[in-house]
Amino acid sequence: MTTSGTEEVPDEIKRWREAVEKTVKAVISLCPAYNILVQRLRSIQGMRTSEAARIYPELFHPEGVKIFSELLGVELGAQVKLSYEGLAYRLVEFSKAIEDLFEREDVRRVLEESIGMKLERTPLRDYVELCVEALKEDKIALVALKVLAEKGYACNYERELLPEMKEKYGIECSKDDLIKSLGRASSLGLLDIFRDHDARIDSRYVKHVKEVIKLESSN
Repeated sequence: MTTSGTEEVPDEIKRWREAVEKTVKAVISLCPAYNILVQRLRSIQGMRTSEAARIYPELFHPEGVKIFSELLGVELGAQVKLSYEGLAYRLVEFSKAIEDLFEREDVRRVLEESIGMKLERTPLRDYVELCVEALKEDKIALVALKVLAEKGYACNYERELLPEMKEKYGIECSKDDLIKSLGRASSLGLLDIFRDHDARIDSRYVKHVKEVIKLESSN
């Protein structure tokens, strides 16, 4: 019996490792870097509904309303909100928790040691790379994001952001052009905009934005 039990343990452990790996891959697949639905939900949350209608008209198609409003719980008032009781809100919050979990080095280390699964890049890192690729033609947005990541706090456009962009990276633009570019970055969920004259990058992305956006200083 002892020998039999000893022989059975490795197979059982192997099955558990496979089950855990499959589950980990499934939950990671819900992060916006890999899931277009969660990416879209994250991008429209908090957006002005008029802006969402311009960018994503499918939200207002009768069939789109059934999917996004009735099924997922997307509320279309003055701003797009995700109902706390709806699936959309729970998907977005769960994906954030998973992103944050795998930012932890200890979690990634145990994952590799226990089931042999190594993450070459974290879901947050992959999402930042995806966003930077989407913004690659918008130099103003990339420089603004870089400066905001370096600052690490909310910056006023005219007093801090525009002067720093010009002084450090040689990028000079109007406030209106800056607002348009920041709007594109905001639609990807990378930053928060306050009263149309202050912006702050989400602290969850700061480290990766600094690393992913490669710019040469003009100094």
